[in-house]
Amino acid sequence: MSSNTPPNQATPAATETLITQLTPLDHLMPRTYVISMNYSWPISRRSNIEDIHKHLKLGLKQTIKEIPFLGGSVVSTDSPGKFCIETLPGDFEGNQLIFNDLRTGSGNPWPHSYKSLRKSRFPSALFTDDCLSPVKGYMTQERLPVIATQANFIDGGLILHLSVLHTACDVLAWNNILSILSKNVKASWPTEAEVALNDDLQDYEVLPSFLDRSPLMRGNLNVERMDIREYKLQLANSKLEDPRNHLIDLPPKSITEMEIALFCISDSKLGELRDSISIEGSAASWLTVNDALAALMWCCVKRARISNESRGLLRGNLSVAYDGRTAPDPPLPKRFMGNSSLGFPITLDIHPGSIFEAALAISESRNDFNDKHIRDIIGFLDGLGDITEERVSYAKTLNPILVISNLKDMEFYSKTGVEVWDFRML
Repeated sequence: MSSNTPPNQATPAATETLITQLTPLDHLMPRTYVISMNYSWPISRRSNIEDIHKHLKLGLKQTIKEIPFLGGSVVSTDSPGKFCIETLPGDFEGNQLIFNDLRTGSGNPWPHSYKSLRKSRFPSALFTDDCLSPVKGYMTQERLPVIATQANFIDGGLILHLSVLHTACDVLAWNNILSILSKNVKASWPTEAEVALNDDLQDYEVLPSFLDRSPLMRGNLNVERMDIREYKLQLANSKLEDPRNHLIDLPPKSITEMEIALFCISDSKLGELRDSISIEGSAASWLTVNDALAALMWCCVKRARISNESRGLLRGNLSVAYDGRTAPDPPLPKRFMGNSSLGFPITLDIHPGSIFEAALAISESRNDFNDKHIRDIIGFLDGLGDITEERVSYAKTLNPILVISNLKDMEFYSKTGVEVWDFRML
């Protein structure tokens, strides 16, 4: 027995198969686990790892009960290139969480202890080890699980891997899901139950509107490829020289060669940055902090990566990841749990005359990310039928040499429910 859940009705019982229809924007996203995270905690030697796994599983089970598509798998439909999420009755048990004992004496020990990881400041390259994630095995399956999660118990600690299939949701939706998951895991421990009950439960309640994808199912009619801003921009830029021809150093070949830098800038300093950049023009009333920060990053990164000795004018795309929840009219719920964020290409001078010049261009382009833009993309994709090849073509229109997100603090740290010593988003 299967059921399609109407937007404003209760979720079917776990004895039914639940089908979640996907939007054109869902189909536009890569069917890979590109939203991937690893959390690390220290664990006492006296801790019972089976008990820890049990409570993590209970938390996941409750989360799937509230967000059924999370427990399902992306499967093909009768329409070419179209998919849906199928949640079977057995998917509601939380069995997606894999138990993985990598401690000394387990027969399959990992060579790195929690103590050594912390001493070396949790090097990102180590977290790409295939043994810490089930993703590689999943990608060979016909049914792709929406969530890939594995509890890796190492000497002195736990590495909890969490990935989600981008076809199912974007990173903002994933943040909302993690908030629900952390609340449910916390509540599964009897000693924490009373504390959990005292939390503001409205912060975690999953309303039917959060799961309703119908507002993004249909877009504007009769939209042609060249009506889409990205394709028009791609054509206009087709005769420009590729700034990558002037790289100062060759890019890293793999993640193990990459360097990670973390910056902490206070709200007051961000405000000062915006104000100081705005002095160059009369845009103080509408130049945002993100405009200023994105422009600063653009100028600094391009100066470090691309030579300024070219005699010709070099231009390239900055791709800004905008949240599409506020753009539609009417807007989507803030905690909408599907795909609505899109990369938005902006062509800028590689070496602009000033930071203000770049910030102004970013600010002015932002006005084009609106209801019509999103409806045009949805309508165009919906009219294609099979968008398998278009997914690749569309990605090429972005052609970014730098990607920046306009998303504010997504509460990954504050919503975990416990003190996390290390967090990695891959």
